[in-house]
Amino acid sequence: MRDIEEINEDARKENEAIKKAIVSGDSDVLKFYDNAVVFLTGGSGFIGKQLIEKLIRTCNIRKIYILLRVKKNKTVKERLKAILDDPVYDELHKEQPNFIDKLVPIKGDTEALKLGIDEANWKILTEEVNVIFHAAATINFREAIKIATLTNVRGAREILNLAKTCKHIKNKHKVSKTSDTDLYALTPADVRQIIREELHIIFNAFQSKIETQLGNKISEISSQLTQVTESITFMEKEYEEVRRDMQQKIEVINQLESENKNLRSYIQDMDSRLSQMERNSRASNIEIQGVPEHRNENLVTAVKQLAHTIKYNLTESDIHLCTRVSKIQKNSNRPRSIIVKFSCPRVRDGFLAAAIAYNKRNSNDKLNTSHIGMGGEHKPMYVTDHLSPSMKALHAAARVKAKELKYKYVWVKGGHVYMRKSDTSDYKFIKNMDTLNSLN
Repeated sequence: MRDIEEINEDARKENEAIKKAIVSGDSDVLKFYDNAVVFLTGGSGFIGKQLIEKLIRTCNIRKIYILLRVKKNKTVKERLKAILDDPVYDELHKEQPNFIDKLVPIKGDTEALKLGIDEANWKILTEEVNVIFHAAATINFREAIKIATLTNVRGAREILNLAKTCKHIKNKHKVSKTSDTDLYALTPADVRQIIREELHIIFNAFQSKIETQLGNKISEISSQLTQVTESITFMEKEYEEVRRDMQQKIEVINQLESENKNLRSYIQDMDSRLSQMERNSRASNIEIQGVPEHRNENLVTAVKQLAHTIKYNLTESDIHLCTRVSKIQKNSNRPRSIIVKFSCPRVRDGFLAAAIAYNKRNSNDKLNTSHIGMGGEHKPMYVTDHLSPSMKALHAAARVKAKELKYKYVWVKGGHVYMRKSDTSDYKFIKNMDTLNSLN
């Protein structure tokens, strides 16, 4: 099999010979088609396009009537314009920009009688046409018999009928198997030469188009690959910076977690120490709640009166301090509590025990304002440990938890909170909120 370079060289030599014949005026083909009016079917197909281009480019054609169907809502003029956009006409557009003026679309259909051509156009064709090319056919072997017959048989018959009525048809135009002495006959060698030329033109145009498209596509891909490579390099750099930054942050976080753990431990230790210090500072204190406030009140006298009521032997020297403290909740209507600091924890414990014993003995007349000499409405009084704010909150939470879990007893002793579910169960020391939340 010959390679492409040999084929191109042969085609080049043949083209040179053809050009030489054209220039010298010795071409029989040129003489035959000089000032001819051609009627063509199948102009939208492969062969039809090549034939139009070849006739216009090499011969002095006066006019070419092209039979076209209305297709996809496009008129025959619109279809002709679309056909001429084919790359096969690229060179012709450059060499003969006005060649389209020689092309006249005729509305029709090879499947119809009289090729679907109206009377006015049929008359024009019979008056003007010299040469007829019938290139319309269906080559689909699976086509329905009816359609194939109409296209390939009726179409050929109607072409012959048209040729019979054409007044100026050149009846010597034919393709024969043997040479003919007729001046205008086309031999098989002529046909082979024409086909070879057209195939060479098509191949060159196709090759040029493919090379251009491939070149553009390769350039585009190369540019994209360059951009991708640059993007990947940038992303790798960014990733490395992010990774280093993340590693540094992880180290800082680990360090902070370690410091936070140590600080939590230190805070817990300090909280425990502070709580112990608060308990120690309150070890000799009691808190009396519910005593109404008066401008000229004597709190020491009130405490001594309360001691007399609960039958506890208390001297004035046992009282180191007696004062009211501000309310935690400023909007509360309850009077400020009275804080009493005794001389020692033993006195505090004895006073609390006596108050508890009194309330047990007098369940119907528990401690109230009348027991310290106040007139008017009898309002209840409560004698409790002097708890720190945090322990008061824990005590309040313990009372709520006791109702929720049905614990029977909640009490405070020595600044600590205790709970017991029943008379026979063990007591529970409530150290903090974690201990309280663990109860069930």
